Amino acid sequence: MTEQKTSIHTNNDLLKILADVVEILHGKKAQDIKVLDLTKKSAFASYLVIATGASTRQVYALYQYIEKYFKEKSIFPHVEGTSASEWVLLFAEDIVIHLFIPDMREFYELDRIWHKGDNLIEFPTTETV
Repeated sequence: MTEQKTSIHTNNDLLKILADVVEILHGKKAQDIKVLDLTKKSAFASYLVIATGASTRQVYALYQYIEKYFKEKSIFPHVEGTSASEWVLLFAEDIVIHLFIPDMREFYELDRIWHKGDNLIEFPTTETV
């Protein structure tokens, strides 16, 4: 019997949070935004968001916008790396968010490591609706 992850949010809540995070990233010009469903692949998180900022300044700004959104929802993420960082990680509820500059994203290849065929989730943004 496998142990289920517990969270204060339902899956629908998490999907709404994911959609909002993608909208924030898209609105702030993050590049190559990917959301991966890890529910069948990981015990530590249900969803993984990976996005690229053009510079350390943009990565930091993306982090600030997402952190502000979480605080408005009374969610307080664990954060690694902040100002002048080439990689910022936020972990909130069952969602892990990685924000990279291009070189770091290419170096760590999280897309390749975690993307296994059927786990990419597409979220429409306001520009595509």
